[in-house]
Amino acid sequence: MPDTPKYPIAVLYNGACPFCREQIDKYSAKDKFQRISFMDASQKDFRAEDYGLNLAAVLGYTHVIDSEGSMSRGFDALIQIWRACGYYILPFFAGLPGIKQIAAAICRIFNGLRYTLRQTDPSVCDFHRGKKEI
Repeated sequence: MPDTPKYPIAVLYNGACPFCREQIDKYSAKDKFQRISFMDASQKDFRAEDYGLNLAAVLGYTHVIDSEGSMSRGFDALIQIWRACGYYILPFFAGLPGIKQIAAAICRIFNGLRYTLRQTDPSVCDFHRGKKEI
């Protein structure tokens, strides 16, 4: 995805995952420019094929698609969400070479530990527990 996405952006996320839902609620409240539409992939009417994806991929990682169809996922998607919410310094530093790779690795580790840390039932989202590969 380009450094500055073309707004609006669509955020595809797993609303069945308590941690994902909590984070999306926070970003929704911070979207003061109304640049983001949030789409819960766990809803029955969600069709991943409409975005050129399969449902397993969307449930496993947050995806961002901008108005020109450019797509990012995981930590790259998070950077785009921060930009859309009006943060400038955080996404700049998070996107720097070296920092970006380290931060992305920390996010992957956290994904695997989030249910242990939050004492949440891991059966809610096997993808984040690393039980399934996309």
